[in-house]
Amino acid sequence: MRTKGFGLIHDRTIDRERIYAVIVDAAGKTHRWVRGPQLDAVPATQDFSTDGLLTEKRNITFKGEIIGTVALFATARHITEELKGMFLSIVASVLALDAS
Repeated sequence: MRTKGFGLIHDRTIDRERIYAVIVDAAGKTHRWVRGPQLDAVPATQDFSTDGLLTEKRNITFKGEIIGTVALFATARHITEELKGMFLSIVASVLALDAS
């Protein structure tokens, strides 16, 4: 698997700012990508800390047989910001309804 392939998949399906890294183990090889300074996918040249990252790991299957795994590592920073925005919106709505 090439970095270009990950970038193609990523650009079409995954939020650039939330996904920090991807690790794919398949066919006896491990492929690792992390976000570079420009939020582009770059091959990971060393281990990275997963502290504070949300992690989802899934099996890769082909014809019902497990052929590898994929792990996504995401940051909660943007989720927290979205939740704060939703909270403020709800509070404002409640206050507006209460005032009327």
